[in-house]
Amino acid sequence: AVLLGRKGDPAGAARLMASFTQRSAPFPVAHHLGLRLVADAARADGWGDPVAWLRTAEEFFYGAGVQPVSAACRAALRQAGASVGQHRGGWDRIPSPLRTSGVTPREYEVFV
Repeated sequence: AVLLGRKGDPAGAARLMASFTQRSAPFPVAHHLGLRLVADAARADGWGDPVAWLRTAEEFFYGAGVQPVSAACRAALRQAGASVGQHRGGWDRIPSPLRTSGVTPREYEVFV
């Protein structure tokens, strides 16, 4: 996917990422690590949804207690210009799709 993205084939890269997502689903660590590793190249080359991938990976690794990878995801999100919320109490109450969209506990509290 990265090589196709670098060659200017975003559709081909997206197709391979869709295949990766399907094939890596039974292996959550590999799946989320793959999202983290591909996101930087996808952002640089303008294909895919690297911010969503980084948010998904960050949530997974934070929940798994793997702080170095979680921190790397957070740093990459900042470099991409995305908002990065702090991990405070209340994150577990937010539904996963909203968490990966960047909704904070305070925002969720106001919406609900």
